[in-house]
Amino acid sequence: MSPSQLFSPAGVVPTPTRAAVAAAFQRVMEAVRSRHFAKSELINLHLKRLSVNTVIAGGVAVRQNTDGQELERAGVVYLLQRASAGLQLATVVIHDAEDALRPKWFARQRLLGLLEAPDRGQGAHEHEAKEHDLPLVRQRRA
Repeated sequence: MSPSQLFSPAGVVPTPTRAAVAAAFQRVMEAVRSRHFAKSELINLHLKRLSVNTVIAGGVAVRQNTDGQELERAGVVYLLQRASAGLQLATVVIHDAEDALRPKWFARQRLLGLLEAPDRGQGAHEHEAKEHDLPLVRQRRA
């Protein structure tokens, strides 16, 4: 695993090893388990290929309790980098859900499809949508 880092309202935590990642999330998980946490769902996921080896992904994590009631929402952004061992998280940012990443243009694709696509210049989104027979969605600014 390559070194990574976690940004949250509590501060920045370097996570150079799997053990460090587990330790960083263990504190969070202990807190939500005390509120009868059952599951998390990532919604409104948006992906953008930044380069042939780098993708940024953002969305909203929704946590629910054992009764199915929503406990909380948090915005999340992941910066992923292709390495020799495969796709790896370089940075995770946890922030207010209201400020979730909302790119102007995106094609609905799988993350690996974005990384496997050849480098394209101008018009890449339109080309990717057509190539994969996917709808191209233009999001309006709020």
